[in-house]
Amino acid sequence: MYKKIGQSFASAIFFEVAIVIILTVGILGYIWIDKEYETFNQQSEKLRMDYISNQKNIIKNEVNRTVEYIQYMKSKTEEILRKDIRSRTYEAYYTAMNIYNQNKGTRSEEEIKKLITDALRPIRFNDGRGYYFIDTLEGDVILYPILPESEGTNLIDLKDDNGNFVLREEIELVKKQNEGYITGHWIKPDSEDKQPYKKITFVKRFEPFNWYMGSGEYVDDVMEDIQAEILQRVSVIRFGYDNDMCVFINNYDGVVLADAVNTMSLGQNIIDQTDERGKKVIQEQIQIVQKDSDGGFLSQYCKMSGAGETYEKMTFVRGIPEWEWVVGSGVQMDKIEQVIASNRAQMQRKVQRDILNIILLLLGVLVLAFALTRYLTDKSRKNLDIFLSFLKNASRDYAEISIGKVHYSEFKDLAAAANAMIFERNVVEERIRKLNEELEGRIQVRTREIEELNANLEKKVEERTQELNQMLIIDGLTRIYNHKYMYERLEEEIIKASARDEKFCVIMFDLDHFKSVNDLYGHPCGDRVLVAVAETIRNSIRKEDVAGRYGGEEFIVLLPDTVMETGYVIAERIRKEIMALRFEGKELSITISGGIVEYESESAVELVRKADEKMYEAKQLGRNRVQK
Repeated sequence: MYKKIGQSFASAIFFEVAIVIILTVGILGYIWIDKEYETFNQQSEKLRMDYISNQKNIIKNEVNRTVEYIQYMKSKTEEILRKDIRSRTYEAYYTAMNIYNQNKGTRSEEEIKKLITDALRPIRFNDGRGYYFIDTLEGDVILYPILPESEGTNLIDLKDDNGNFVLREEIELVKKQNEGYITGHWIKPDSEDKQPYKKITFVKRFEPFNWYMGSGEYVDDVMEDIQAEILQRVSVIRFGYDNDMCVFINNYDGVVLADAVNTMSLGQNIIDQTDERGKKVIQEQIQIVQKDSDGGFLSQYCKMSGAGETYEKMTFVRGIPEWEWVVGSGVQMDKIEQVIASNRAQMQRKVQRDILNIILLLLGVLVLAFALTRYLTDKSRKNLDIFLSFLKNASRDYAEISIGKVHYSEFKDLAAAANAMIFERNVVEERIRKLNEELEGRIQVRTREIEELNANLEKKVEERTQELNQMLIIDGLTRIYNHKYMYERLEEEIIKASARDEKFCVIMFDLDHFKSVNDLYGHPCGDRVLVAVAETIRNSIRKEDVAGRYGGEEFIVLLPDTVMETGYVIAERIRKEIMALRFEGKELSITISGGIVEYESESAVELVRKADEKMYEAKQLGRNRVQK
């Protein structure tokens, strides 16, 4: 009777506690695993947003960098024009002076004048637009090749289309300072709008005959040349992991002006082009740049080549309102999703491993809880009589009960049960010990994986940061420093030299007759020449010197802590190394003209201007030389 009551009580306690443990472990396990999946989904979404944001920044930076380059070149239009017509006029001046010096004393003035006008009359430049003219200081026309019937007449009262007395202004300027610039507004002979265009003229006095000569150029003609140069450069820019991304330029009429990837579309009008969902993409791009000067993003859907599926393409555009240009770049979202899917799969495998570890841990807890429950129910059974008190002491000391010392069969059954309990307890503890060792091993492995992942992420972030910093200061073609960075270094060197009372030198180089290289051999050959010249300059200077591309075929070199004598030696070394360059498969010889100045107390802009003037003196004195 007593034995039956004890067994019923112990069984009830065991099963009730077991149910509570199972429910508790199940609920905690569900909450834990659900939390892991929620964290996984949040991290996946964050990964996607971060990656898309990074790609948007890449195309936005490329577009902004291109717009900055266009704005810089646009701002240099008149400066380029002025340098060109001044250089051309000086060439005519030196030609005329050379003819005069060779023939004075042996020929009459009239014969010499005819030799000069005959020599200058057929000369054309800038795609045939440019020519030379000669007038006297009284307003008589000596040479005017495009209107020869005006030669010999007096045009002192000639007005431009804005009513300005142009010849009088030229004569007054020449009398006052021998040379200078004059601005006029004229209707172009071939223009259809019959509107006056701004034209800048450079004139210089020719003392032997009381003449002045000059040359002029329309600003918008030079602007068109600069636009062509910009489009040529943008048309070869490609970037991205697979070099499949580019910057494109369209005008407000929808005509494709530059696109390094879709070259077949150049010159086509795509104003009515729609995407796979019927959106007029080009028109929307134009609306964005007209509404916001900082540009904006838009999405379109394109069809994959050879398949019926579509993909989303994200594009960023900015406008050049003065030229009615749209500058943009895009990225295919399906490639982004592929990268995100790959990263998501890695994260999912990690979560699955974490969940497996959680399940194993919960199973271990469950086994341990059942063992503890069994132990507690056994202890309750021992309290039923004095024999169970003895059994409790034996269990605590891990000592088995000697069955031979028990005289009654009921107690022999209890002793056998107690001994079995002790044996099972030892087995359970051994299992728990092994389980703990296994869990500790898994935790150590997981810790090492997390540490390695963090290290790889930090390394990638650092590498990408270095790449972005380099893109901001390195010229994309020549791989030497760009115009912006050279001005920053020049400002730093001025501050340092002023503080230490040191000297330094600046050299400005310009390739001789570079336009003929592009005309004869093509722009790809011209690019190879620029790259070779940049590498030669970099290899010819000292470790502490800095070389950069100023623009086009112009290069600038900064020589810290250097006086004029040393700087001139370095400049001559560079010139000779470039003169020795040879190009495979081309009968091409490259020379370079340079100007070097030593810092005294000028600003950065003034230093560059002085070096530029010295370089032009070298050009005028025959090229392939360094002028100091």
